[in-house]
Amino acid sequence: MNELQATTQDLVHRFGQYEIRSILGMGGMGMVYGAYQPSLKREVAIKVLSNPATASADSAERFRREAEMAARLEHPHIVPVYDSGTTGVGVHYVVMRYLPGGSLNDRLEAHRKGEAPLPSLTEVSTLLRQMASALDYAHKRGVIHRDIKPNNIMFDEIGNAYLVDFGIAKALTDAATAGGSMTKTGAFVGTPPYMPPELWRGEDWSAASDQYALGIVLYEMLTGKLPFDAGTIYELINQHLTLAPRPPHYVREELPEALTPVIERSLNKDQSARYPSVGALADAFQTAITEANLTRSGAPSGFFALPALPPPSKLAPNTGLGLLVPDTVTQVDAPRITGYQPPPAPKRSLWPLLVGLLAVLVMGGLGVLAVNSGGEAQSLAATLTGFYQADPFSASNLTATATTCLAVSGPNSAPAGQIAFLSDRTGLSKIYLMNADSTDLQQISSGESNEDYLVWSPSGLRLAYTATESGTSDLYVLSSTLDDPTTFGMMRLTENNFQDTTPAWSPDGRNLVYSSNLNGNWDIFVIDALVPGSEPTALISHPAEDINPVWSPDGTQIAFASNRDGNQDIYLVPVAGGVPRQVTDMLSDEGNLIAWSPDGRYLTFTSEQSSRDWDLYAIDTQAENALINLTNTPDVSEWFPIWSPDSLQLGYLSNQRDEADVVVQSITNGGRHSITARLESAPEYAYDWSADSRYLVYQSGSTDTADLYLTDVCGSLIEQLTDDPGYDSSPAWRPALGG
Repeated sequence: MNELQATTQDLVHRFGQYEIRSILGMGGMGMVYGAYQPSLKREVAIKVLSNPATASADSAERFRREAEMAARLEHPHIVPVYDSGTTGVGVHYVVMRYLPGGSLNDRLEAHRKGEAPLPSLTEVSTLLRQMASALDYAHKRGVIHRDIKPNNIMFDEIGNAYLVDFGIAKALTDAATAGGSMTKTGAFVGTPPYMPPELWRGEDWSAASDQYALGIVLYEMLTGKLPFDAGTIYELINQHLTLAPRPPHYVREELPEALTPVIERSLNKDQSARYPSVGALADAFQTAITEANLTRSGAPSGFFALPALPPPSKLAPNTGLGLLVPDTVTQVDAPRITGYQPPPAPKRSLWPLLVGLLAVLVMGGLGVLAVNSGGEAQSLAATLTGFYQADPFSASNLTATATTCLAVSGPNSAPAGQIAFLSDRTGLSKIYLMNADSTDLQQISSGESNEDYLVWSPSGLRLAYTATESGTSDLYVLSSTLDDPTTFGMMRLTENNFQDTTPAWSPDGRNLVYSSNLNGNWDIFVIDALVPGSEPTALISHPAEDINPVWSPDGTQIAFASNRDGNQDIYLVPVAGGVPRQVTDMLSDEGNLIAWSPDGRYLTFTSEQSSRDWDLYAIDTQAENALINLTNTPDVSEWFPIWSPDSLQLGYLSNQRDEADVVVQSITNGGRHSITARLESAPEYAYDWSADSRYLVYQSGSTDTADLYLTDVCGSLIEQLTDDPGYDSSPAWRPALGG
């Protein structure tokens, strides 16, 4: 192929023999362009590796593998590859069939907006059969896709479905035959809502993993909803690992109950218990709808009747093609938001600026400046040696830790305060409140839907959460008073047909920042949480997916995650509005677990950066985004840090025992120890600190039932707080009232 040509003098932008006519979107690793091939008079799609001039060797190799794998998979329902290669100036490309019918995700989005019905059961069966045929074909040739999702199922002009984007596909023999980084980076890949539980357990993908992801897509086509949907990546992982999907006929009453065992088997937590092939799943689904004998199961629904995309139109001669041109970087700035005033500076309290963050179960922070018992401040870097010390699960460490810990923390007093948590003991997931000694248990929420994502305000008088009363997630607040802190009034903050989720309190407890797809994309909004009927204000409005906002401790900035540069990175935007500033630029996604340090200087997060395991990182926002690696235990994932309210201890999760345990790291003496290793049960995922930093509450159980336990910071005390057949989860320790 000739060198890339893209000049303002050309009548058209050319890429060798192809005329570039439009930008179709962004794929897993690069831009996708609509083009025309004059020699064969056909429309094509050209995928080009993002930022080819600076692409890593791994990125280039993955891109080459995608082209190679897709080209050798010749199947009626796998997108055909026409050409691939690398130009003389280093631009990696692959030329594929142009699919004008859009994606399955386009149709599901149209349904969510009320513009299209869901498909009939026969239409679902037809699409399932096509995808099953494509996947079984690939699996028999030693290739697993590893990113099955609605965006990767596309249609031609007459509605035939095609599997696309083999950007992270993996040959089944790679683990045994290939070396180098390509075998080290494949553990946590894919799209979280569709990723199987074995991946979260640190196992590798298999053909059964592709079946699980397709089972998620199947559930979504049947109900219009995901079987596992949470406001945080932490709770999403927990659901994939522990919860059975809600039966489809509970979501849509007209669906036959016979579909439930089909869904449950395809989404079984155990790979070996799923169907022997994806084709077997398709057969079982067809059998279920045939036996149900629904008269309208095959009636055309109109779901697939969306108009096809028009052929790509020619670009103007002076259009910048950005990623097509080597050494060129195109920066897209979000518009400045006006009309929103930042909140007043937060009042200093006994534990200033921290409580609003610690109330969120999965969002803690690595404190850059932690005050030790002598009153001295020590830098974050000085604590690193503590993370690389001896095994926190060793018998000698577990025995010696209690004495050392008690010598520092002093004797235990009775745990104080209250704990909110979720429980489905009555059928729906509702909010409960109890004293820290498990007395005075009461249900404090009502309604006809499941509730999720509990986050206390800094004062401890208000509890924000999400609920799906109208079929989509909206924001609610339960409010109490200092005079009567156990009686709550409910206020609904949002009510629309879109998803409002991941609320976080401002440090002064006045506003909530959250993520919503209200404008068609996932954007960041701010709303007054104290005034009924308040209108939300868009802080970020951008075509990319902007999610998981977290308020800075001084109330002036919002950190959030965005995939606007291809990977999910962390950005900062002023609360007053403005252009976001990118603060991370790593090879993997790192925007799901954002947390500020107490002084607001550092952003901490979890990332799978250097190996197949998760480690803790911090970014110094005042030192040109300097990256600090906080944990790096070989073959062990460590994640979900939560700082104690006194800033002297860091809790996080570790799977060193092949299941999640809570580990506490001391900032003052450098020691770390497991506080849950003595509990021989299921993994411990959800946990939170007491307001006085002396206790932790955590969730432990099986896939069917879970209870809450209390332990002291030394791990010498374990008390079971709840004991019922329901699933008790997501404990949130109430901050000190009026703080």
